[in-house]
Amino acid sequence: MRALILGSGRMAAIRAAALREMDGVDLVFATRDESRAVGLGEEFGGVGISLDAAGSESPDAVFVTSATARHRADLELALRLGVPVLIEKPLGSTVEESEALVASAEAVGVPVIVGFQRRFDDGFVALKSAIDSGSAGRLYLMRSASMDHTPGHAAFIAASAGIHHDLFVHDIETAMWLTGQRVQSVYAVGSSRVSQAYAEHGDADVATIVAHLEDGLTVTMHGLRHDPIGQDVRWEVFGSQLAAAAGLSRRTPIVAVEDPSLLAQDPPLTFAERFADAFAEETRSFVRSVADGGPFLGCTAREAALVSRVAEACQRSSTLGTSVPVDD
Repeated sequence: MRALILGSGRMAAIRAAALREMDGVDLVFATRDESRAVGLGEEFGGVGISLDAAGSESPDAVFVTSATARHRADLELALRLGVPVLIEKPLGSTVEESEALVASAEAVGVPVIVGFQRRFDDGFVALKSAIDSGSAGRLYLMRSASMDHTPGHAAFIAASAGIHHDLFVHDIETAMWLTGQRVQSVYAVGSSRVSQAYAEHGDADVATIVAHLEDGLTVTMHGLRHDPIGQDVRWEVFGSQLAAAAGLSRRTPIVAVEDPSLLAQDPPLTFAERFADAFAEETRSFVRSVADGGPFLGCTAREAALVSRVAEACQRSSTLGTSVPVDD
C-alpha cells in the first residue's frame, strides 16, 4: 500500500510513526515546503515531494495532516486522487467550509474519515460499550474535562479557528458518538485567564459548554488551555446502574489532596502522549479498511460537519451570552 501524507507538522509525524510499524506500507510526504517533506521521508523511511507533485501521485490512501486553514485546498487535492482520505479535525474552519467539503466528497464518492481519535481509545470505547449494552442504565448526566498542558503559541492561536472549533469539537463529537444523539441546544461561556494572546485573537482559553441532547440529557464540557501538571482529558458518565470515567488513572494530572500519591504519577504532557495508542489504532483501522474494503470505523465527514455546526452554535452562544439552538 502507498500512503500519501499531506502536511509536515506533528500530526504528520504521528500518522507516519503508526504507518511505519505496519507491514507493506510505503510513505510519501508532500507539503508546501518540499525540504520538510524530504526531511520527514528521511526520518520515517519514505520519500518527500513537493505539494505540486502530489497531484500526479497514485496512492491507495491519503492523510491530510496540514493546518486547519489549509484543509480545504489539501482535501480537494486529495479528492482528485480518488482514494479514501483521513483528515485531521476539524473538517473545515467554518460550518460552510465543512459542508462544502462533505458535498465535494459525496459528489466523487470518496470516503472521508475525520480524525477524532477518542473513538479508538480503550477507555472511551469501554464507556460506549456500557451505554450501548444498557449496562450503564438510564443516563443521568455526562461531563468532560479537556485540559491542555501547554498554551498555544501565537501562530497556533491565530490559525486554530478558536477554542470551540479546535478543542471542544472533540468533546462535542464524543457526546454525540457515545449517546447516538444530536445536540439540540448549547449555552457556552468563556474568558481569557491563561494568556492575553488568546484574547487578542478574539478567543477564550477557559470555557464551559452546557449541551442539551435530544432526549433531554445534559452534558457539561470544560476546556482549559493550561493545566500546570499535564494533559488532562477525562469523560464521566453517570447512569442509573453505573458511574464510570474514561481517562482516570494514576497518571491523571490532578492532585488528590487527601492522598497525593493516588494520582498525577508520570502524567502525560501532550495530547500526542495522552492518546498515543488511540492515534495508532485509528491509523491502523483506517488502513485496514482501505486494504480489505471493510467498513470505516472513524468519524465520517458528514458527522464531522455536524460537529462543526454545534461548535459554531457554541461560539454564537458565547458571544450572545444566552442559550442558542443548533441549526439544522
